[in-house]
Amino acid sequence: MDMTPDAAAQIPPLSPSAQGQARSLILLAVITLAAGCLRWAQLDESQWLDELHTAWAVAGSPAQVPARPMIGNQSPWYFYLPQAATAIVGMSEVGLRLPSFAAGMALVVLVYFVTRKWSGSALAALTAAALAGIDRHCIFYSQEARPYAFVQLVGLADVLLFCSLWVAPSTPRRAGFVAATVLLL
Repeated sequence: MDMTPDAAAQIPPLSPSAQGQARSLILLAVITLAAGCLRWAQLDESQWLDELHTAWAVAGSPAQVPARPMIGNQSPWYFYLPQAATAIVGMSEVGLRLPSFAAGMALVVLVYFVTRKWSGSALAALTAAALAGIDRHCIFYSQEARPYAFVQLVGLADVLLFCSLWVAPSTPRRAGFVAATVLLL
């Protein structure tokens, strides 16, 4: 690729809409980074009783996972994620909370894209993402070794899939909606 000054002058500038979209995505990255900092701050604090139940549920073999969460009235599906995370980073507060942290971060981004799709407004989407990023409940759930952040994320995805079925029904959307609904139940 020729990168002489003449070749660089031939690169067309971004259109105003592409510039606006790039600016929005940069702002979304800043919002997501700030949300990550708020969530990461207490990720290594001591566990409390319910989180200790999560640690016990994932400390066994994968075959033991289904029975252990049900003792605490929890569905077993979420618990495979902290089990995988602790297998990778070790059995620690951060390892147990990493899946919730990831779900909380993904929620901020999904809120942006859902709001942008439904409103058509970058400002509304950035505002909604920022609010999700600083909401104390969203932050708290992202710092817990419990399934609440995943419930928020899958719940929003379920609503998005349900609404998309009205606009353009398709087999993959139906399957995604059914899968998300089953996960929520």
